Amino acid sequence: MNAQSESTRGQAFITQTAKSMWSTRFRNWTKLEAETQAQLSANAESIARRLEPRLKAFVQFESGRTELRSSVLAGMPYAAKDLFVSATRMPHGGLAQPLPMTNIPKATVLDLLDRAGARRIGYTVMTELAYEPSGYNSRHGHVGNPWNPEFITGGSSSGSAAAVASGSVVVALGSDTGGSLRIPAHCCGVTAWKPTHGAVSPLGAMALAPSLDTIGLLARSASDMRVAARQMYQSSDDGEPIGKVAVVADALALADRSIAAACRDAIEAVGGCGVEISQRNGLSAIEALDPHVFTIMQAEAARTHRALMTTGSLDPILMKRLRRDSQLTTQLSRPVCRHAGSLYWISLPTSFRMTGRLPCLSLQSAYPRPPSAIRARRFSTPERYTS
Repeated sequence: MNAQSESTRGQAFITQTAKSMWSTRFRNWTKLEAETQAQLSANAESIARRLEPRLKAFVQFESGRTELRSSVLAGMPYAAKDLFVSATRMPHGGLAQPLPMTNIPKATVLDLLDRAGARRIGYTVMTELAYEPSGYNSRHGHVGNPWNPEFITGGSSSGSAAAVASGSVVVALGSDTGGSLRIPAHCCGVTAWKPTHGAVSPLGAMALAPSLDTIGLLARSASDMRVAARQMYQSSDDGEPIGKVAVVADALALADRSIAAACRDAIEAVGGCGVEISQRNGLSAIEALDPHVFTIMQAEAARTHRALMTTGSLDPILMKRLRRDSQLTTQLSRPVCRHAGSLYWISLPTSFRMTGRLPCLSLQSAYPRPPSAIRARRFSTPERYTS
């Protein structure tokens, strides 16, 4: 069977499954009756397993069902990116073998969601060490985009985004250092929450660049996101409510028409909540920050995973990248810090282009880097810094 025929069959299977279960799987969890929530919770793993041969979103499913410890989340099905230590499993971080995370306690976020009554279905595929934006993993290949398997899912939280978009789970845990939640959300048509640095505990999660790492969520709607995020948020300072948002007008002007329209709809909704909306140009500030923030990420990633660089367990291209990054320093210039300090709440696209197609390269070729993956990252790293 040729590749095109196989791709067409895969898309037809996913689309048919989604349509047949639309009424019970794609309505907001918060709008479902308790009986429907219980049914969805009970069936979630079997749904995910049925979709798995086509999506390839999970690295492992949880073995056996555990008793729910609370009714707050009422058995909400969730998945966790393959970087969290759990009571039953050590994370692989996208690699073939478990990470050397001995004497590390169970991830705080897993404990918080479990204690609130969520039901963990399994652990999702990610790019190696969370360090690749298109979603490609040299060992697992590409996760299937539920909307069309010929397109990328984005990374590094690729499996989590696909699991949510397909309806396998209601929410999924991920991480975001330079766009790893927001890029997959853009590519898979779901909602991402990258919280303020430190607002959600990273304890028990694999680090990439600790100064930039955040633990967050993917969901199909902000409504579903909110109930789960409340259980994870641990900041003692809620801060002042957002009163003003600046739209980065020159970034929005560069976006594809459909992306710009979606952003404007969201901005209008924010304005409808009583938030003052202003327009300002900001691309020059963002592009001034980008190399500094990216340098921090590269240098810290190399330091964090220095021990793995001697094990032979890393993809050769990733290994080359980390060796290069290990030569970098992480000094921010004072002018850049002052410039960043002038920005607070801003609104702009994660990417100004539509989701890119998969590169026409074999999975054995060295680290495919399609232009669409590079474009997808353009606004993500500086946006993290100015958050």
